Amino acid sequence: MQTGFRQASLCACSQIETKCSQIWYCAQFINNGLIVAHHFKESEIMLSSQLPYQRTNNFVSIPSGHQRLPVEIAIIGQFPAGSTQHFVEHAFAQQAQHPEFVEEFYESSALIGKPSFPAGGLQSGHPGYDPTAMYTFGIDTRDLIFHRHCGHRAIIGIAGAKGCILRFSMCTPEEAEHDPQAFFDQLFVITIPADRMFSLRFNGTIYHQFSPINSTDKAFFAVSVHTDETYGLSGELLEKVLARQGSIPLLTEPAPERIQQLLLEPDACQNATIIHMD
Repeated sequence: MQTGFRQASLCACSQIETKCSQIWYCAQFINNGLIVAHHFKESEIMLSSQLPYQRTNNFVSIPSGHQRLPVEIAIIGQFPAGSTQHFVEHAFAQQAQHPEFVEEFYESSALIGKPSFPAGGLQSGHPGYDPTAMYTFGIDTRDLIFHRHCGHRAIIGIAGAKGCILRFSMCTPEEAEHDPQAFFDQLFVITIPADRMFSLRFNGTIYHQFSPINSTDKAFFAVSVHTDETYGLSGELLEKVLARQGSIPLLTEPAPERIQQLLLEPDACQNATIIHMD
């Protein structure tokens, strides 16, 4: 896995609104400070699993294909308007004081619950064995770099005062490397309104990116559970995790550099499926 890539994607969706008279979505993307308008036709895209996504106002399940878990997002509840801003700011500040605090790829995080590997090995029958890891992490006013991980992720987050955006591309790493357009053809953009608590469960091998809706406010703060920190790992990475030295950036694999470059294009996300949640 790569850990040295630093260039942020600027494909940040700042506003999404539904035109009631047409089945079109209008989204504005920030590109080097310029607001560029795009239109997206409501899609009935069938993924490789041949299943359309399912949704209600506060829940969406998007099949990811390739025998992976679907991406599932739910709105748990709503706080009074503007009330999450203080919490999010305070949570960022408190996290920064944690001894396991790190910041990389425009994502700050801290390992708050280490996995347990008796004798440093994968002894699942041992009563002290627990491969679960718990992290706090936050997305501020910048876009997290598009990336993927090994293993499953279960996240509870609280959106900031302007809301947040979750993006997922269902293409495989092989598709992303050999056919970059497949990355964008299988792109989903989900908006979470301000002051919401939300849950997210997905297979971390899916390329994803989190961003603020408005770059004047932090996107969200969250707790992430890695259900098996060793899943899919080998070599030096596995050794570090077994030594309880894991971190979110250590396990992060940025999308191919060509994808990162294409994300800078003003029409890069024109084929994305837009889902606005309540």
